Amino acid sequence: MLCKEIIVPDYPVFQVKDKVEKTLSLRVSAVPVLENEKLIGLLPLQEISALPPETTIDSIQHSFIKISVLDNEHFLSAFKIMQQTKSCVVPVVDIENSYCGAITQSSILNALGTLLDIQNSNSGIIVLEMDKINYAFSELSRIIESCEADILELNTHYDVQAEIFVVTVCVNRTNVSDIVSTLQQYHYHIVYYFDDEVYRNDIKNNYDALMHYLSI
Repeated sequence: MLCKEIIVPDYPVFQVKDKVEKTLSLRVSAVPVLENEKLIGLLPLQEISALPPETTIDSIQHSFIKISVLDNEHFLSAFKIMQQTKSCVVPVVDIENSYCGAITQSSILNALGTLLDIQNSNSGIIVLEMDKINYAFSELSRIIESCEADILELNTHYDVQAEIFVVTVCVNRTNVSDIVSTLQQYHYHIVYYFDDEVYRNDIKNNYDALMHYLSI
């Protein structure tokens, strides 16, 4: 999925000659600033909240954040920039720096949901931790296929603070308890899994807790 495919329609923008008063009614954290349809930078609104309304945007260019992604990049590039800069918005431009639109945290989450296929009721999720040197996709795939299941999606990341490699696997089965047991037999560390049985147990636990509360 490309960045241009998850752009938020009608996200507000400023022209470099606009005044601060234009920002007063906005309920966003940052706004792209343009000059002749070219991206100049991203303006965090907290930087200008105390300025006089007649202040022009071009006079505060020192407050601009210089971040953007190309429209034909994978959307995870925008996700990476959000993580690195703590920005809630990433402008999207073409190869000539012409502004195409903006990506927000909400559109990133929706794209991640599509990537992980979390709306698919016929899938289960398993999260494993291991040393990076021990990771082998071929072995994981072989073990999961031995349980008569297939990998729908697999994502990895390295947790720098914990110094551990995290693998998230989505499989085409709603019950993954036997897959979890098999992986544990091969000494894989399972930190979390979600399937229909866990879902039913969560519902039952929440129901029991509610009944207990009502009986007090």
